[in-house]
Amino acid sequence: MGTTTTDLIPFLEKQVLLEEGSDHRRLVDQTLVYTGIVRTPLMAIATKVPFAGEWVDLMAEHFATTAEFYCITGELPEDAEASSSAGWKQVAKYLAEQQLCQLQDACERLFSRPSLSSNAALVRAGSGHFLIQRICRRFILIYVGVDSFYSLMRVSLSKWLSLPLPQYWRALLWRDRNEH
Repeated sequence: MGTTTTDLIPFLEKQVLLEEGSDHRRLVDQTLVYTGIVRTPLMAIATKVPFAGEWVDLMAEHFATTAEFYCITGELPEDAEASSSAGWKQVAKYLAEQQLCQLQDACERLFSRPSLSSNAALVRAGSGHFLIQRICRRFILIYVGVDSFYSLMRVSLSKWLSLPLPQYWRALLWRDRNEH
């Protein structure tokens, strides 16, 4: 899960299990989900939020993004001024749950494929690793940190490498599809 999108790339025995790697096909298959940890507009996640005992419609504005509510919940470092009042924290938690439900729906579809084993794992990669860990808990899946792929590297280096890893995997998928 990156700042803008989430890639659900199933693989088995070092083989990618996607039939086609184009963005169009992956959007249709829900293996490319346009929801990320920083840049996703709130209106792409929910149309309304519970606030002060009422449902309040969200404005259709692009400047309010997921980064703001993950700063409020403390899951991203605060680099923007965000209100931390109890009311806003509840709104932030609600929006985070709505985003998690979007990803959960995409995973439900992916995991229903007969080609995936019941002991599948999700690999933590990208800035949204904490959401991937939550999905693993909900589905009772193995949660694999990207650092396990780099056992010879120091922890700090493998953590740094996890951030661009989703883009790297997409590039490998594109390359493999275009070489055949």
